[in-house]
Amino acid sequence: MARSPEEDKEVRRLRMAKYRANNKEKCLALSAEWRKNNPDKVKRAKAKYRKNNLEVCRAKDRRRANVYTRKLKIAALNLHGSTACEVCGEDCIHCLAFHHRNPGTKGVYRDIIRLPRDKLVVELDKCDVLCHNCHAKIHYYMLEGDNA
Repeated sequence: MARSPEEDKEVRRLRMAKYRANNKEKCLALSAEWRKNNPDKVKRAKAKYRKNNLEVCRAKDRRRANVYTRKLKIAALNLHGSTACEVCGEDCIHCLAFHHRNPGTKGVYRDIIRLPRDKLVVELDKCDVLCHNCHAKIHYYMLEGDNA
């Protein structure tokens, strides 16, 4: 009995899935070799996927960036030698920030933890570790000129 084109397609798909499962290493090697030999096609396919799945890709990018930033922040806190707020003792890493004791000595950096290690050490020597609440209060009192 003859199968319909849809049934043939499904049978071929299942057969290929079974083949890939039984020959995983061979398929991975062939795939890697193809990607190595066809970088332009790979680049176009990635661009097309990103265009068609923009929100998914942005979410993945944000997650990767958050993990990377968290690792950098932990490394910077360990390098500084303090892992808690120097005023109130808060130790949640998400709540901590670096506060320059003298704002005039602050370098022109958007994000201190992304500096190269040598510059980071110099910059961290000028900083205290504070939680965001204590940091905000210090800046508020600095702006108001109030010492309360």
